[in-house]
Amino acid sequence: MNQPSNRGGLFICRFLLLVLISMSVYASAESKISANNLLYLNYLLQRHPTVRVIVGIDSPMLATIENSAVSADQAELVQAELMRVIAELNITDSQIHRTYQYIPYMVLNIAAPDLTAILQHPDVIKVDPDTAKRIELKLDATPSIVEASRYCSGGYCGAGQTIAVFDTGVDYTHTMLAGKVVDGACFSNSFCAGGVSELTGSAAAGDRCYAINTSASECYHGTHVAGIAAGRSISDGYCNGCSGIARDADIISIQVFSEVFDGTDSSYFLGMYSSDELSAFEYIYSLRNTYSIAAINMSYGSSYDNVDNASDCDYAYSNLARQYISLLNAAQIAIIAASGNDGQTSHMSAPACLSDVISVGSTTDSDNVSSFTNLSVELDFLAPGSGIKSAIPGADSYAAYSGTSMATPHVAGAYAIMRQVQPDATVADITAALKATAEPVATQSAAGTVGRINISSAADSISGSVLNNSPQAVRVPAPLWSHSVFLLAILVIVRNLHRFK
Repeated sequence: MNQPSNRGGLFICRFLLLVLISMSVYASAESKISANNLLYLNYLLQRHPTVRVIVGIDSPMLATIENSAVSADQAELVQAELMRVIAELNITDSQIHRTYQYIPYMVLNIAAPDLTAILQHPDVIKVDPDTAKRIELKLDATPSIVEASRYCSGGYCGAGQTIAVFDTGVDYTHTMLAGKVVDGACFSNSFCAGGVSELTGSAAAGDRCYAINTSASECYHGTHVAGIAAGRSISDGYCNGCSGIARDADIISIQVFSEVFDGTDSSYFLGMYSSDELSAFEYIYSLRNTYSIAAINMSYGSSYDNVDNASDCDYAYSNLARQYISLLNAAQIAIIAASGNDGQTSHMSAPACLSDVISVGSTTDSDNVSSFTNLSVELDFLAPGSGIKSAIPGADSYAAYSGTSMATPHVAGAYAIMRQVQPDATVADITAALKATAEPVATQSAAGTVGRINISSAADSISGSVLNNSPQAVRVPAPLWSHSVFLLAILVIVRNLHRFK
């Protein structure tokens, strides 16, 4: 007698098993990757053999990052942990795009099976697609209004301090900037010399970009920003009277932009990959003991819909960047970013909207809020950003541009001056002094009144007015003849004491 077939039941069991496995993978991945990012990666993997992702692993170092610096021994531990996980995932050397030295994250080129293995690995805590953010660099065709000149005239104009500029690179041969760019780096798929994706250690490494498929004027941006932050004084021509805010400070130029192909309309845009921004943060952190780095200037931003406060922004923005921001804050390096140029009245672009980043909006020459500036109740400062003259690539080339991009280096320069005035001041000390002494500007929005920086008043506040300290009184010796008269008087008194008995 024939036994009934179990094929149907076996098929159902196998199907249910696959469903359970899929549910298990999704459940384990839910805390590691957002549903939208998982869908996006699967979409890409259907169309490309590999995709680039940023992977974070669990590590005891994560607690350290929140509170203090990372030592060389701890950095070696981070690398050892990353290499262990890479080996366990059977990731080949050719798939490793980059590992980070101070935080337990890596950038990998992976195929679909790799993604499943990564999401199932118990030590993986975060997976993000390494996407290129479309970055806003507004360029529409001064120091006196923020009161920098008084301290600069007194010898406090950022000497000994350095400002890092994350941007489209800096023309380090420009008259306004020659000799001031002390270091540089390039993290870009498009613009690093020699066709590499990473170049470090010289001013030339952070040279301005040369656009091929995008607008050439966008490559002017970094040079213009650097000139506002720390360019030397110019005394002739179109920019007669132009000067950087902290004209005695030095610059580290970091090129972080790439030309990115947009498949939706078959065009290119200038964008920044998350992994390149992380590399820029890491490079500056590695130089924290080489230079006195007062600030990082980030005159760019990308918008997030419905992000109205710092906590939402912290969640939406890659928490990978926030790990390095924590390290840089612990190293007392101010991170300063443009609020954006969308004319919003209730939110800012990222990274300005992050809770640990100092945000800057723009004002006009008449000290009114610029029409394009993004505003928020959490906006930290305002600074001039309309019609600002500064350097553009070319030995003696200059232009006037507008944007929160131009306002931001005013504040970066202020931090350099304040750090020279009071070398022991923390970022929090300087921020508090600038806020307490800022000139109130009504925004006519929910943001209320926001302060436009006043460097002179802030520096007086934090230093006890080093410019006004009177020289110590010098004791002038009495002339020798006065001592003789004094001794003669004593002798006369002694010889005539008997007359008073």
